[in-house]
Amino acid sequence: MILAAVLITGCQKDPIIETEVVYETRQIHVDNPEDQVLSPFVAPGFEEGHANPVVTDGAAYLFDNGTAGIPSVYIKVSAEQWNKLLLAYDKNNRTNETVHADMSFVKGEEATVVRDVALSIKGNTSRRRPEGSSGSLHQSENPNWHHAHFGLSLNKYVEGNAIGGVRKLVLKWFKDDGNYVREMYSYDLFRRFGVWTGPEDVYAKVYIQVGKDLEPAYFGIYQMYEPYDQAYLDRRTDRFGAADGNLWECRYGGKLTPETLPGIKHIDEAGALYELNVTTGGFDKAKAQFTDFITNLNALEGSQFHDWIGSHMDVDLFLKTYAVNVGVGMWDDYWNNAGNNTFLYFNSQSATDYHVYLLPHDYDNTLGTTSAVGAQTDAVTHNPYEWGPTDVTQSPLVNKILAFDDYRAIYTKYLLELASEGGLLTYESSMQRIGKWQEMVAVYIANDTGEDMKLIDVPASWGNHPEYRVVEDGEKNFFRVKTASLLYWTAQ
Repeated sequence: MILAAVLITGCQKDPIIETEVVYETRQIHVDNPEDQVLSPFVAPGFEEGHANPVVTDGAAYLFDNGTAGIPSVYIKVSAEQWNKLLLAYDKNNRTNETVHADMSFVKGEEATVVRDVALSIKGNTSRRRPEGSSGSLHQSENPNWHHAHFGLSLNKYVEGNAIGGVRKLVLKWFKDDGNYVREMYSYDLFRRFGVWTGPEDVYAKVYIQVGKDLEPAYFGIYQMYEPYDQAYLDRRTDRFGAADGNLWECRYGGKLTPETLPGIKHIDEAGALYELNVTTGGFDKAKAQFTDFITNLNALEGSQFHDWIGSHMDVDLFLKTYAVNVGVGMWDDYWNNAGNNTFLYFNSQSATDYHVYLLPHDYDNTLGTTSAVGAQTDAVTHNPYEWGPTDVTQSPLVNKILAFDDYRAIYTKYLLELASEGGLLTYESSMQRIGKWQEMVAVYIANDTGEDMKLIDVPASWGNHPEYRVVEDGEKNFFRVKTASLLYWTAQ
């Protein structure tokens, strides 16, 4: 039951940007007076309709890093809904539970308000409870906040909800990244190097206000990015050729080998190695198409394979993607870690006539954060031509492509472009970008969780090479060592 008749306005100081923020409070559930909606506006006197900018390109508006300062995301959720989310996490820490909330995206002196969005906890092994400990409920006094990843589905509850065509957002805290740059740097490098398939992202200040709490909790600086969904595809229709194809997420073990075919499943289905996230033609058509791709990928040999893969993938773009992937030291990937962190998009519904695109995903454990996984013990110095298992029965997509001299030459060319003097991966070039980002976020990282409150130039504590540095120059600087390593291996 919804009632939109009671309006109360007020204002307070934004604790971070020190500007006046006007709030509108609206009681929406008649049978639950505790459940209120609180939405910020940047300038007093704005009416909601005037506060919302006219956004024609949502990606350009949302993910513009820096021209209007760091944007803010305010989330208002009732105590009842917040507690529901906490208890769902206690029951299953991989829960996909969503709860009702309102959000505002504040950029400069404009605020975009979206009513009744779906709020969820996100992440894989990095999922966390955002408040308290197991079994506890929200505490208005002395709450115990924790950094956690969040998802916002703008249109799950209200059809048509979006910001300029963007319907989903992910808010990701900088877990194990005291530099606050690893994934931001990686996605930025993809874009600068011409890999257009990566997601857009931006730094954002995140606030969450629960129930009748007098002030929102400041969760600090987050990475806000667009997940791979139908809206992502729609915004790139011209690039993909079509946005009505099939989008798959490959799980660990999804090596694209024949024995993995039974793992082609619906999303969240037990035993899934490949989960169908988006389709317009239905599961059966999508499965037949994916089966055709895996079968031909493994069965074809020689010139037949060379010509088939060239007509079913943009091989140049794929190799450019992999050059960046290796360049930033992404070890937790398709090649080295058994298909992990891989998205594939097929741009048609045809069982045999399609183009496949690999989409970059999950680059927080890069730039010197390494682990002894797969074929590697050091993702900074490891041979880029043997990044993962070299057996075609383990990683056929990369190994079979690089077996051809012309394709291998393309890969080598891109590695050299990144690593050579003046290249985007060099220390001098990288620090121009990283220095600006760190200067931008440094004054905003202190937050109400009390976590991750300093810029610290060390890799993740669980990694096997604690000596690497991102910013500090010297013989163990990631960019120095990585570019030297790439130049060495490409010369062999």
